[in-house]
Amino acid sequence: MTARSLSVALLLFGMFWIAIMLMQDFDLAGGAKAIMLLGLAVATVGVTWAVEGNGPSLRASAVTVAGLGLVLAVFAILTPSRLSSAEALTVLALAATPLIAQAVGVRSPVGLDRLPAILTVVCVALALNRLRIVFAYLHAPDMEDIGRTTIAAVQAVFAGHNPYATPIDLHPEYPDYPGYKYLPMMIAAYAPLSSALGETGLRLMNLILDASLSATVLLAGRRIGGPVAGLLALAAWLMLPVLPRDIYKHGVTDLAPVLPLVIALMLAETRLGRAGLLIGLSVAAKLFPGLLVALCCLRRQRIGFYILGGVVGIVPAVAFYLWGPADFTRNVFMFILSRPMDETSWMFGLPPIVPTLAKLAYFLFLLAVLIYLVMASPGMVRRCGLIVLSVIGALLTGPDAHNNYMIWWAPFFCILLGSLVSSIIAAPPRVTGERA
Repeated sequence: MTARSLSVALLLFGMFWIAIMLMQDFDLAGGAKAIMLLGLAVATVGVTWAVEGNGPSLRASAVTVAGLGLVLAVFAILTPSRLSSAEALTVLALAATPLIAQAVGVRSPVGLDRLPAILTVVCVALALNRLRIVFAYLHAPDMEDIGRTTIAAVQAVFAGHNPYATPIDLHPEYPDYPGYKYLPMMIAAYAPLSSALGETGLRLMNLILDASLSATVLLAGRRIGGPVAGLLALAAWLMLPVLPRDIYKHGVTDLAPVLPLVIALMLAETRLGRAGLLIGLSVAAKLFPGLLVALCCLRRQRIGFYILGGVVGIVPAVAFYLWGPADFTRNVFMFILSRPMDETSWMFGLPPIVPTLAKLAYFLFLLAVLIYLVMASPGMVRRCGLIVLSVIGALLTGPDAHNNYMIWWAPFFCILLGSLVSSIIAAPPRVTGERA
């Protein structure tokens, strides 16, 4: 491992951290968030190319840095007060430290043989910090309606009531949709703890899901790039500065549908039936991002097992639909179709033709993905990249882009980022100059 490769690795991690951090400042700024998402989409293309090539080529590196750099440059120009100078300088200083140390003749104490142990210590420290966040928010009073309505749905089911026909999600702006907005596997995921402990139980369930997703990200990174890649992917996930606040303080429930999707990505290579089952269970908790991952994991081979697994997975949703078809359809499907643009979308306030054209472009992208998957059989890395791009496209063309939706793509990007940085660090140094 050279000083240059270590500097590049630290720079990539720092740019990613700052990009995610900026979501907190630009929560309601749709245009700024759209720029961030576009930059991450460009970076995803570069990262995917590099990981598939078992090392960063000049083109892949340029695309990756251009994508992440777009995020930081645009924000620094348009809103310099929002970009913390201290944090940006800290990232640059950390990235420059190995080069400076090399220039002054200091030998790096970090070698490839010591890297797994060092990364393990880093991941343990990040996990302990995550636990600190959990206990800081364990009894926080400001849980959002996502978590509160899920607890109300659990209580309704335990009382023998249909949660889609029960007025548990009352909003003045949506008077015709008073029932539960998610699907029954979301209720099942949080029922064991939230039924007894309420909001505290929901947050503890998020801790279990977070730990499980962390382990899955570690294993997925190992699958692609080896032990170091797995530890780097885990570190990227654990260091995210905004998502833990949403998961624990606000009690968002997006971990429940995302965890089975990351596992399904790993199984899609060889266990199509099980992958389909997990994706079906995810869709039976929340329609998105499960439907997008279902497309990106599609394979021509043994497609019958894949579809059969998906059908079995959505059986709980079918059962609740049969309990009350009209109420289920109204609150789950019609509510989504009727939602207006809000301030988190870059299309807020624009003429109706703009969202229409954006949705058309996104539909053509998904159609191109479908055609590609019918004609080819890409590996896990490219499917991971397609998932990130598909989710980002959905956020850019949907009626809103709330921060909790970033949980939909963040684990997959962390897997790719960990694999890329691992390949950079492990790349043999290029020999230039005279031959010995």
